[in-house]
Amino acid sequence: MKSGSEILYKIHDKPTIQISILLAFQHIMAAFGGIVAVPLVVGGVLGLPVNDLAFLVSASLFAAGIATFIQARGIGKVGARVACVMGTDFTFVGPSIAVGTTMGLPGIFGATILGSFIEIILSRFIKPLRRFFPPIVTGTVVMLIGLTLLPVSIDWAAGGYGAADYGSLTNVAVSVSVMVVIMLLGIFPKFGALIAIMPNPVLGGAGIIMFGMVAAAGIKTIKNIPLNNRNMLILAISLGIGLGVTVRPDFLKHLPSMLKSLFSSGISAGTITALLLNIVLKEEYIEGDVVEKQKTAN
Repeated sequence: MKSGSEILYKIHDKPTIQISILLAFQHIMAAFGGIVAVPLVVGGVLGLPVNDLAFLVSASLFAAGIATFIQARGIGKVGARVACVMGTDFTFVGPSIAVGTTMGLPGIFGATILGSFIEIILSRFIKPLRRFFPPIVTGTVVMLIGLTLLPVSIDWAAGGYGAADYGSLTNVAVSVSVMVVIMLLGIFPKFGALIAIMPNPVLGGAGIIMFGMVAAAGIKTIKNIPLNNRNMLILAISLGIGLGVTVRPDFLKHLPSMLKSLFSSGISAGTITALLLNIVLKEEYIEGDVVEKQKTAN
């Protein structure tokens, strides 16, 4: 039996090829915003000059292209060999800002390189590690990513944090108009080719939808999970800590510097909390869950 990719490459019907190209272009355009958003968020918070910010964006796009080729095509034993578009991850925003505020871009690059080796090692233990990441954990983490980054998109929509015209009617009108345009693009995807350099209000309009969709994806992940006492506790505590640290970062100001760096991001704080609670809280230890499971079984 031939794989889907082999069948796709052997089809020479022109309309089919055009549809495949269009679908590939749509995936690229969808990924473009996410890839560009991360360096813009990090660079904006760190107050980087335009040249450094442009370098970060270009480097992110270039690295995403290389990673996409390796994952989709495969080189030796490396690569998933499935249709995918690789990009940046919003979970790195918080740690990157925490490192960058003290060590600058060299610190971010060094930490990223070091962290990559840790990920390579952990990738060899995916199967035993999967039990620590059930849907209640992954769904909570995805929700936190979207919810903690929504304030960033609001700042963009208002004109950029610290801007003289922050919150002006012009900026708000532009961002709302962009959201309308994006919704129309979802109905008419062929207009997705209309991509231009986006100022903050434009990026904010796109960011509100993008980060909101990330949060909605987290909700979708947990929608089929029974919200018993155990899962409600994991969800409530993880969201509470993650969002609390994001809104009130001074809550951690007296922690040791190492712990402060680890929990300074609401995403990382909520993720660690969800992981620990998933291990500690066993269903039979939560009052009411056993009764609920017996009722379900009957």
